[in-house]
Amino acid sequence: MDQQRRPHKKKDPLDDALDRGFIWLIIGATSIYSGVWLAIRAAKGTLGLWRWLFPREPRSGGGP
Repeated sequence: MDQQRRPHKKKDPLDDALDRGFIWLIIGATSIYSGVWLAIRAAKGTLGLWRWLFPREPRSGGGP
């Protein structure tokens, strides 16, 4: 059935899998990169907020 519709070119299943894998690799790498970037931004924002809420003043305190 499938061969009657497209007799001129038979798509190799391995080729198809490689194409799909490459696309998913790009999508995965992009999402991992953006996820790491967002995590870094969130960590920096949380650290900044934490420092703003609880400022450490080494001059007035006698702690370590």
